[in-house]
This record gives sequence, C-alpha cells and structure tokens, in this order.
Amino acid sequence: MNEYKHLLLPTDLTEASEPAAERARMLVNLTGAQLTILHIVDYVPPQWVANELPEEFATESALIDRARTRLSGWVDKIDLDISAQLVSAGSPKRIIVDTAKEIGADLIIMGTHGDRGIARIVGSTARGVLHDAPCDVLIVHLAHS
Repeated sequence: MNEYKHLLLPTDLTEASEPAAERARMLVNLTGAQLTILHIVDYVPPQWVANELPEEFATESALIDRARTRLSGWVDKIDLDISAQLVSAGSPKRIIVDTAKEIGADLIIMGTHGDRGIARIVGSTARGVLHDAPCDVLIVHLAHS
C-alpha cells in the first residue's frame, strides 16, 4: 500500500457525506497524512436572478464567504483534524482534480450516492474525477439523504 501523505476530501457538507469523512479520519490516524477539505460552490446565479436575491446569495464572493462559514461549522461538527479548508466555485470535477494537483494530494477520498443508471456504480462527479485524477481515488458509498 502506498504511504499516503496528503489526502483531499471534497464534501457537499451534508450528513450523507460523513461516511467519507469517517474514512478520511481512519486513514489520517493510520498514515499520519495531512488532510485538506474542499467544498465547491457549483452554482452562481446569473445576474438577472442575482438582482432579486438577498445580498448573501447574489454574488460568487458572497456565496463563497457563506460556504466558508458552513464548511467551518461542518468541520467542527465532525471533529476532524485538518490541515486546510478550501472553498472554490465552479465545476466540481475540474476543481477537485485541479486542487489535488495544486496541493500534491496522493489520495482523493470522495463519496457517491450511486442511485440511478450508470451512477449506480459511480456518480458523475466521481466518474470524472476517477478519469482525470493525478492520484489514487477512494470512492465511499454515501448514505441516502
């Protein structure tokens, strides 16, 4: 088995993603690896919609700030010892792969709901990450929410 030194845990901040976080905890305890948690804001409203929204939902920077607060609360709730908390906006697959490259991750731990069609095997974001990842990828089956 590779000796993992830096793990990347993408999360949607839901309870359903906690099994992947538990797997990350187990691997950190086993290997002593660093753990970076990543949350991605994958929808920024178009300007014509944003004009009708409260300020905290209207811009990408406002959504990222709000997501940072939510991520911090999620990390506290699940009580993980982490090296970094990152929030980005854009395509989840692309950002996960790019972040793994940027931080030198040697393992991405992510979940999939796998509840329809080919997604039963691996969800679409997970499939895309598996295809392009610069490192190993551990897919954890997530509880249905």
